[in-house]
Amino acid sequence: PSAEALDRLKPWAVWMMLARGGVTSSAPVLDELLIVEAQSRRMTVFGLERPDEQVASLETLPLATQVALVRWALANRHRVDSDREAMIEAWLARDLRRLEGLVNASAKIDPAMAPHVREINLQLLENRNILMAHRLFLPLRVGRVFVAVGAAHLYGSRGLLALIRAQGY
Repeated sequence: PSAEALDRLKPWAVWMMLARGGVTSSAPVLDELLIVEAQSRRMTVFGLERPDEQVASLETLPLATQVALVRWALANRHRVDSDREAMIEAWLARDLRRLEGLVNASAKIDPAMAPHVREINLQLLENRNILMAHRLFLPLRVGRVFVAVGAAHLYGSRGLLALIRAQGY
């Protein structure tokens, strides 16, 4: 973005741009492809979360955490693409433990990042997982539901899979 636009961005928005790394394709993102595929199969499509709710979750991150994330992303730009590839490989292998380790890697590499990683896990994963599990309860009762979420929402005792298992699925 231009320097003028960059001045108006919140740190979490800069962090998200940095996390994209070299991805600049104009091709449809996976979410769009999944929606088109589901609609072609005459499946009902609904969101588990509205865009304003996603933004609100990012807004809950303390400013210190947002700034730490930007600093970490800038200092570790060289890792962005390889980390993304490692996450894709772990997801394809259905290796949820490895996914969890990759999401939390910055806290292991730099202990000063640990409180910020905990905050991210709480605000961006755990709290949102609870809402998503709640919104899935009735559709799962009806059956024949396909759910698409980011891979980091799947693992752990507070992950979406554990929460829907606790609901009896």
